[in-house]
Amino acid sequence: MKKLYICFLIFFINLMAFGTTFSVAPTRFELKVDKVSTNEVIVANNTKKSLRIETHIENDKDFGGEYNLNSNITIFPKVVTIKPAGKQIIRFRVKPGTNLKNGEYKSYIVFKEVPLEIKNVGEKKLTDSSLTNITILTELGISVYGISGEEILKGKIENFRLNYKEKMLCVRFDSIAEGNTSFKYRYEIEDEKGKILAAGKAGNSLRTGKTEIGFCLTKTENFRGKNIKVKLLDQNSKVLAEKNIKIAF
Repeated sequence: MKKLYICFLIFFINLMAFGTTFSVAPTRFELKVDKVSTNEVIVANNTKKSLRIETHIENDKDFGGEYNLNSNITIFPKVVTIKPAGKQIIRFRVKPGTNLKNGEYKSYIVFKEVPLEIKNVGEKKLTDSSLTNITILTELGISVYGISGEEILKGKIENFRLNYKEKMLCVRFDSIAEGNTSFKYRYEIEDEKGKILAAGKAGNSLRTGKTEIGFCLTKTENFRGKNIKVKLLDQNSKVLAEKNIKIAF
């Protein structure tokens, strides 16, 4: 019998996983790491059979691989078995250490399904007497941000541009981070009278350096025929850039 193992990866989500064998909540933590803290994650089994889940820690190379909390995080328990439609609390402790200077750090806690048995999703071919079995595994990661000491949020936005085409408004810009923490951008869209028509998350920068960020809005019905202003704000609600655009009917 042939056996083909395929690992189905869904990494680093910002929302609760949907349509997977298990889900985790919350999917993001922002912590002060000047003192020890203990936190909880709920893992839910979305299937009708038992699941075994193991956890480990990874750094984010894009954020800045050296700025991680890997050695400061302890997970318990590391391996759990969850009954059908059941839930399990997994805790993790974050402690300060001499490796953490002032600034922001980030790691992922990764939850990985361990196969209890092979899932037969293949089919027998007329020209082949063997059955190919495929093991589909779910792997989810949540973000853990930690701030140690003084946080310096410093930087600027360059090459800010807007484009409205085929009833879609797209926003693009370059983020330049020069401090010791990343920018968590938000956007606000106003009409001529200053009324907010839309708002939401615009994206995150790297801890330091240049990041290209972009997003598109498809629900633009209430923008049409108006002169709108698009604002970009940081996590402290400071307006960093703004630009006007006329939206055609």
